Amino acid sequence: MAKLIALNTFRSDAGVLTVFEKLIPGSIIRVSCLSQETIRAQEKCQNWKAPICLMGNCRVITESGDCRQGFALTRPSDCLILNPSDDHQIHSISDDCLLLLIAYQLPIKNYENQQVATNYHLPDKLYFHSSAWSGG
Repeated sequence: MAKLIALNTFRSDAGVLTVFEKLIPGSIIRVSCLSQETIRAQEKCQNWKAPICLMGNCRVITESGDCRQGFALTRPSDCLILNPSDDHQIHSISDDCLLLLIAYQLPIKNYENQQVATNYHLPDKLYFHSSAWSGG
């Protein structure tokens, strides 16, 4: 079942730092940054995913078994954790929406493109600094 969490956010005179750390089991296999034109409206998860709206906003409807939920992603600190069993639909996408999509692979999964997934060494932490998106 999907779960909306608030990422740790630290504020100072220099700006805002948001940290994505140890929220999903396994290893990061892909990080995608999608604009409003490239966001697919509906997708079945085959692995753990974590969408984060860096700019703008959108709504996500998830279905897992008999449970249907709606979530609003309106701040860079809003992170939706999608399980592999969750179907999801993204809608009400703002024109300025910039969606960061982090995909995780559980260690026990066997993927077609295994070579690509295992050749990357990615950090356990990702840091987002708000001034990078606001031009400051």
